[in-house]
Amino acid sequence: MDLHNYYKKKLLLRNVSQKNVNSLKFLETGVIYYSLPKDCSLNSVATCYAILKLIASKSPVILRAKKSSALFKIRKGIPVGAKVNLRKAALNLLYFRLLYQIFPNLTTFKPFDNFSKNQEFILTLKIEDIFLFPELRPFYFYFSKYSNLRISLKFNESIAKLSPKFFFSLCEFPVKN
Repeated sequence: MDLHNYYKKKLLLRNVSQKNVNSLKFLETGVIYYSLPKDCSLNSVATCYAILKLIASKSPVILRAKKSSALFKIRKGIPVGAKVNLRKAALNLLYFRLLYQIFPNLTTFKPFDNFSKNQEFILTLKIEDIFLFPELRPFYFYFSKYSNLRISLKFNESIAKLSPKFFFSLCEFPVKN
């Protein structure tokens, strides 16, 4: 079952008044990213790259520092992390994996919701235990010191109009009210 039909049935069951249910599109984009700590060695960048490649099955993009900062001891152009942009089928796969593999095994769920001026709803999740992803478990000794993976999901403007309580229940996120 694809994500569009899933939400269409959910909204019809909940009797949400929408003008055109067939034109609803909930998820627009998703980003999985990992920012490195102060250690910006080539080995840590390659490990970060491998983690994202295993999780998303797509090639990540290496993030580089735009400015140098004496406070963080970072020079301009040094790799500081990696990210993967997901759309369509890969995004739907990630969403269902979050719902049925990752969320049931989480001990704490702390979403960070960000509203922008354009009425966009971006939900950012911080996953401290990356071994909730089954692809990473065989490589425990390689990735044991890495944590704090972040996932951002950008939802459509029709979602931003809903109340947060209704949104989390619609998306089946495990949040206690």
